[in-house]
Amino acid sequence: MKTHRFFHILVLLGWASLAIPQVTRAQDHPMDLRELSLKELLSLDVVEIKAGDANTFYRGAWTVGYRYLFQQMRGYLVGRDRVSPESLLRNNGGPYAIVQDEMTQELHIIEASYSVTDRLTILTGIPFIIQTTSHRRAPGPNAFVGEEFDVTTRGLSDVSLKLAYTVVQGDRHQIHGFAGISLPTGSIDETGTTPRGQDAPLPYTMQLGSGTYDLDPGIAYSGRSGVWSWGAEFLYKVRLDENDAGYNFGDRCSTSIYLTRRFSDWFAPSILLTGRGWKEISGRDPRLDPVRLAVPVANPSLYGGERLDLLFRLNFAAPRGFFKGNRLSLEGGLPIYQDLNGPQMRADFRLGASWQWTF
Repeated sequence: MKTHRFFHILVLLGWASLAIPQVTRAQDHPMDLRELSLKELLSLDVVEIKAGDANTFYRGAWTVGYRYLFQQMRGYLVGRDRVSPESLLRNNGGPYAIVQDEMTQELHIIEASYSVTDRLTILTGIPFIIQTTSHRRAPGPNAFVGEEFDVTTRGLSDVSLKLAYTVVQGDRHQIHGFAGISLPTGSIDETGTTPRGQDAPLPYTMQLGSGTYDLDPGIAYSGRSGVWSWGAEFLYKVRLDENDAGYNFGDRCSTSIYLTRRFSDWFAPSILLTGRGWKEISGRDPRLDPVRLAVPVANPSLYGGERLDLLFRLNFAAPRGFFKGNRLSLEGGLPIYQDLNGPQMRADFRLGASWQWTF
């Protein structure tokens, strides 16, 4: 079992990055695919009217929206070293009968928030996921639709409910605390047609949810000065128990920082760095015997890792007129660092788009 040094570093950096603004504030006058963070569900700039401004909650304001995320994974990593799928197959000297060539995930999220007061806001996200994995099989006496096959799952994932409370709300600096829970609404009993036959239990990566109730605490800082805005966020997911299949996905954390430059009230590009750390799967689904199946994704110890993504985002907003309160964001990025328990599929790139309306 790998010790995730970067996972713990993320935790420390997350709290450290959020402590820095507290010192800065003392010197100034008062003034966020299945495991998505609050930033991805709601974004740090969702409720301001102007593009690129930091988060501010207004009493009685509603925000509704839709978010789309596409992610592709291709090839394998063992630690930080790339490994080809072909080299893992038995006919090439590897230990596995089946490996994944490529995996794509599409996430569609319906989101909403309501500001009960100027400081307290209720948030929810309802995600739907579509994921497809292509597999390569080592040649053998029992042919199964050739040597390659695809598996797809789709449906409702885990619904999140959160409270956001504004601890500090000044003209230039804001600090928000988050407390939430993730509900096990996504299926963990997905089946498909594989070499084991029809309606065979699918591995952990192809399930739609976690099957567990999870706590989602977090804290975020945002600041602004003139046309510039910036911020940092730290989120942690705590698994409360094992699911009905006898496992959980392990705790995870994410830390992000961003910088935005507003060129007008309606346009502001951003650059973001997002670090993630996640632990190995704890326990094991008895339907997935890693020795008998000889598939990497059936082995719980081959989950867990760390990743750092570089993202670019274009933020558009309508501060006035018929479309006042509407926002559109387009983003894309790729990992610049990955260290994975392996062999495990590596992330290739991600694209996203979102729309929100505040009224």
